[in-house]
Amino acid sequence: MPTEFVSNLPYIDAAAILDKVLSWPYFKTAVFMFQKEQAQKITARTGAEFYGALSVLTQLRAHVSLVCNAGRGCFAPPPKVESRVLAFQKIEEPVFKAADWDKIARLVKQAFLHKRKTLHNSLALAGYDKEKITAAFVAGNLSEKVRPEAVSPAQYALLAQHL
Repeated sequence: MPTEFVSNLPYIDAAAILDKVLSWPYFKTAVFMFQKEQAQKITARTGAEFYGALSVLTQLRAHVSLVCNAGRGCFAPPPKVESRVLAFQKIEEPVFKAADWDKIARLVKQAFLHKRKTLHNSLALAGYDKEKITAAFVAGNLSEKVRPEAVSPAQYALLAQHL
């Protein structure tokens, strides 16, 4: 049964709740309010300032769009932070197999642990075999000098398949 969600999430747990919702087998759509900075991380595109693991792991499972900004003046009493409302639509045919999700999530999280390093070096530090990393980069047409923030969500899914 398709499930739709609407909520003003508790900001401290918003990313964890979003992950649970997106992994729910019956998830169809959701509309959530986030703290502005977290919304920027969720919606960031490849190469953008806020692009990271949260961006990749969200965008592999859902189409994300900004519904509206919710400034301090929208609330009484006004909070200390700005907010944004985001809409999520399930990707019906994702670029990965459901059985590979844990592998993809681990790879993405490891990739962004050492954001100042190249992706190749970050994965080597995480314990991936250097020869397999090199082969996966060749298969994904990626330079060994590429940084984690320059790799698209689909490219991460492809890398996970080869590692």
